[in-house]
Amino acid sequence: MNKPRLKQCRACGEQFKSFNSLANACGIDCALVLGREAAAKKAKAAFRATDTVHLKALAQKAFNLYIRLRDEGEGCISCDKTKCWPGQWHAGHYLTTGARPQLRFNELNVWRQCSQCNLYLSGNLAQYRLKLTRRIGAEAVEALEADTSGAKFRAEDYSRVITECRLKIKQLKSKILHRGCRHGAKPRV
Repeated sequence: MNKPRLKQCRACGEQFKSFNSLANACGIDCALVLGREAAAKKAKAAFRATDTVHLKALAQKAFNLYIRLRDEGEGCISCDKTKCWPGQWHAGHYLTTGARPQLRFNELNVWRQCSQCNLYLSGNLAQYRLKLTRRIGAEAVEALEADTSGAKFRAEDYSRVITECRLKIKQLKSKILHRGCRHGAKPRV
């Protein structure tokens, strides 16, 4: 019969006789310490995941606002609605975030779009492509369509997008206010 091997406790580092092959602590106290550490590690990972989800939502919100402000003087990228259209304006993606997540925050891929085209016409992509080609050129549109990098965003990337968009929003809002808007009037975006 084989002699039981001594194992090293993962909590205190002491040598102990293992009562089974799965034991990694020398006693109850060390097992409790390991359990607490594992629970804390699991909670930290869960927080990190929700933190990333939260940062992604904040980044998307800031980016969308920036796009609507950037294109404030323009009508819908897809249809003939002018900038005076009284409905809701969106930041419409030419190539969707589901199909091309790496283009989620690409400024050439996202333009001011009326809610009707964005929501009810699935982006009205045929007209979107035509007008996008006029705005940025055929080569730039083809470069967007050819981008299959599949890059993934991390929490740091979302934080960078938030910071950059907030700075651009601040700059655009000051330009809008200096263009002769009524004092205190907010632009409709």
